[in-house]
Order: sequence, then structure tokens, then C-alpha cells
Amino acid sequence: MLTKPFNAKAVLRKWVPLLQLEGWEIGLESFDCAVLERGADGDKTAEVFLNTKNMKATIKYAVHAPTVETDVVHELVHLATAELAAVPQFMANELSPQTRSLAQAWTEGADERLVCRLQRLLQRLGALTDAGG
Repeated sequence: MLTKPFNAKAVLRKWVPLLQLEGWEIGLESFDCAVLERGADGDKTAEVFLNTKNMKATIKYAVHAPTVETDVVHELVHLATAELAAVPQFMANELSPQTRSLAQAWTEGADERLVCRLQRLLQRLGALTDAGG
């Protein structure tokens, strides 16, 4: 069965305006695999590296992941929440090391849960068509 190759640039052209990310400079880095990293919490198929100060980001993704479109959009949603997620980092100097660690862990978890909720909403609306869950 012949499948259409994944076009990450087309995904950016569609989703950057919808998520209002025009101020970001977004690079893409593809890997010829189905999984970037295997882990106890599940397989990582995409990740974003970002800098909120200069509004630059790079999305790394596994080209052969069955949910590659959803995976890339998921990372774009992380950009949409990046400024909020960065607040504890800006406040870190005012916190004790233990409190800083707890705040960072809580914020990262809350951000991931929000991004997953938004991803599921987009799927329910029919905006994402691959099998991402």
C-alpha cells in the first residue's frame, strides 16, 4: 500500500495561523523512524525545543509515527501555551530550591494535561485526521 509522505511544512502552514503562532520562528527536524525515544511513560514521537525570549522553536518528529500529524500539532499547541508555562521559571529566583522543583513539576504536568485536552478537542472537531489519541 502506497501512503502519501508526511508534509510537515503543510501542517505548519495550516496550524500556525489557526493557533496564532505567527510571531514564532519554527524549525522542523525529521527523523526517519517511528519513535524518537522509548520510555516508561510511553514512546516519544515528537518534541519541541523552544526559547520564549526570542520566540524560536524547533519541532523534532518521527516521520513514520502513525500519528505524526497529531504529534506535530501537539507540539505546536505547546508553543501556544509556552508563555504561561514559563512563568514559574521567571519566578524561580524567588523560590527555595525545593519549592522551585515542586512548582516546576506541577506546572509541566498541568501544561501537558492542557495540551492533551486541546489536542482531543481538535480531534473531536475533526480538525486532526490521523489516529492520534
